[in-house]
Amino acid sequence: MKTAGLKEGLFSSVVTVISIFVFSHVSYAAENTGDLKKPSLTIIQNDGNAKLGSINLRDDHENLQRIDTNFVSSSPAIVAYSAFTGDEVNNNLVHDPLTTADATTFLVTFRSSQEMTLNEVEWKLFKYNEALEQRSYDSRKINYNDFELDPASYYFASWTPSPGEGDKPLVKGLYLCKVTVKAKNSKLRSTVNFKFEVE
Repeated sequence: MKTAGLKEGLFSSVVTVISIFVFSHVSYAAENTGDLKKPSLTIIQNDGNAKLGSINLRDDHENLQRIDTNFVSSSPAIVAYSAFTGDEVNNNLVHDPLTTADATTFLVTFRSSQEMTLNEVEWKLFKYNEALEQRSYDSRKINYNDFELDPASYYFASWTPSPGEGDKPLVKGLYLCKVTVKAKNSKLRSTVNFKFEVE
C-alpha cells in the first residue's frame, strides 16, 4: 500500500490529515503566491516512545479561526481533530493505515479554545477477531506534566507501543484505536477513533 507524505503536492490526498494540520490553507497559499509557507514542528516533550509537539503554521490567528469555523472559542474546549497510524520518513509525517508490528506510531492532533492545562492522552486499542467482533487489547495513559496549551497553536501527541515498556506486542490483524485528549479539568476532553491493520 502506498503511503502519502504530508508535504506540498500531497495535501489533498489524505483528507483526514489535511483537516488536522489545516494544510488546505497552506496549499492554497502556495498555489497563489508560489511560496509555500511550510509549518514547523516543535517537539515539546520526548519520552522515547511518546512525544508531544506543536505545529506552527506561521500565519495569523485570524486566518486560523477562519479555517476552523466550527471551533467554538467562547467557552473552554479541547478538540481532537483526528488520529492515525503513521511514521516519520525523511523528516515528514506519513499516514499509513497498513503497518507492521514493529514500526507502528499512533498520532493525534488537537488544540484548545482557551489557555488551559493539558493533563494526559489516553490510547485504547481494540482488536477485531475473525468474526469482526471487537475485543479490548491494550491501553496506555501518557501524562504531559501539566503543559499549558496556547489556543493559537495546534498540537500533536504520539505513542509508539513498546513491549519493553510494558505495552502488549501488536500482532497481525485489524484494530480500532480510541484516543482521548484530556485537559486538567476532567470535563474538558475530546475523543477520536481510527482503524488500522497490522500486516
